[in-house]
Amino acid sequence: MARREPNTRVCLLKDDEVYEIGYTNEFGYLSFNDINFSTIGSASLVASKQNFYSDEKSISINNPPPLPSCPVLFSYDGSTYNMENPLLTACEKSNYINIVTDYYHINNEVKITDGKIKFLIKEMEDEITYLEGLELLVVENSKNDRVGVTKTGKIFSYNDLIQPIYAVDNNGVDRLIEVSESDNTFFESETAGYIVVKFLRNESSENVFRIGSGPKNLCPPIDDPATKITTDLQFWENSLSDVSLEILDESGNWNILSDLPPRINIVSNFVVSEKLIDSKSNIITVRTSWNSSYNTDQICMVNKSNSEPSFKVYEISAVS
Repeated sequence: MARREPNTRVCLLKDDEVYEIGYTNEFGYLSFNDINFSTIGSASLVASKQNFYSDEKSISINNPPPLPSCPVLFSYDGSTYNMENPLLTACEKSNYINIVTDYYHINNEVKITDGKIKFLIKEMEDEITYLEGLELLVVENSKNDRVGVTKTGKIFSYNDLIQPIYAVDNNGVDRLIEVSESDNTFFESETAGYIVVKFLRNESSENVFRIGSGPKNLCPPIDDPATKITTDLQFWENSLSDVSLEILDESGNWNILSDLPPRINIVSNFVVSEKLIDSKSNIITVRTSWNSSYNTDQICMVNKSNSEPSFKVYEISAVS
């Protein structure tokens, strides 16, 4: 279990090359951007906050790994562009062959500037992004409701969260405290595994799950310009980030509901299930599994609102 604290002072130091200081945001995260190390070796990372013990770690500075080969979305808050997440990451599974559609819920605050909302899509290396279409969906809903969107583009509004009553990982460790609430108490795993989570059954005809997940592995780079695929298949297989949600039926079988789009920054993924569950039980049992590393702050269900949200679709005016 790890605790992420907001407003924590973080210092990054390496000999006479780098000395940077920053503070974590309200979620306990901090990114140091445009840090250039001239040599390999070790750097020190020191975190400190009043009334807490300071923590120092040594990190290795090696030759840079391949950069993500998926386009990255940035949102504009009126003064600067803030990184959201890579888009179209589902194309990794087919080694960039299949065409995919990605629905992404903007997480950062955006402000209207000169009558416009601005976004930036950026390639992080010398590659080409092929976009067939790009749209902005603006959702109108009750101020008391929140909005969710599934991997397939189903938009809905919801209000109350339903916390789990049971959460145990593949090692038999109780993880209920870590996944019950979005409170910066994270479940973190560096290896493949799963968590079985149980909820009290409700009267809804649809079961809606909200799963926080991230960060993903680096995208496998495209190294064959002719075919636009990765030729190093072993590296490609090891790079894939695969997270899925399954539900237990009345026969004791696991049924896959959905895989979850891999992201670098942790976001909430929504899965709507209409599959039959054990009609004789008042318990709903699901399993979140992953093939590499996995972090989550919350696994819960949500109460869908009775009213359907309305939305408007705006075409994006591209400016290079």
